[in-house]
Parts: sequence; C-alpha cells; structure tokens
Amino acid sequence: PEGKQIHLVPAHGGTAERLSSGPAGSVQWSRDGKRIYFMGADERAGNIWALSLKERREFPVTNLTGRRGSLGFQSPATDG
Repeated sequence: PEGKQIHLVPAHGGTAERLSSGPAGSVQWSRDGKRIYFMGADERAGNIWALSLKERREFPVTNLTGRRGSLGFQSPATDG
C-alpha cells in the first residue's frame, strides 16, 4: 500500500517491523502502551483506527465514512 506506514523498531536497534497494513497518519500511543491510534489516510481517510500491538491487528474506532464533516488534523486524547 502507498502512503505512510507504522513501523516498530526495537529500542536496542535492529530491523524495523511494519505494523500497519494500510496508510496511516497522526500516530498516538495509548497510555498503557498496548495500542497505537492513528488517523486513516488515503482509502481509510476520515476514520480513527487502532492497532493492537499484542495481536498485530488493526481495526476502525470510528465509522464516519460518507458522513458530513471531517476530523481535521487531530490526534485522539490518551488521558482517559
């Protein structure tokens, strides 16, 4: 897929692991470190997505496709 991807690099260095299966933007870690939230891009634009680090699975958090308005350039709050 085209666009920006989410990768995870070990703190001690090494090979980056691609985590996202599609384009992503405005990445934000959850407070507990178990998920990464991001804005969908390109064909996934207009929704917020989450990526479970344990399961290495992405899923939409919002279902706004086809609705009026836009999320703009925001990141989800991680302070509860």
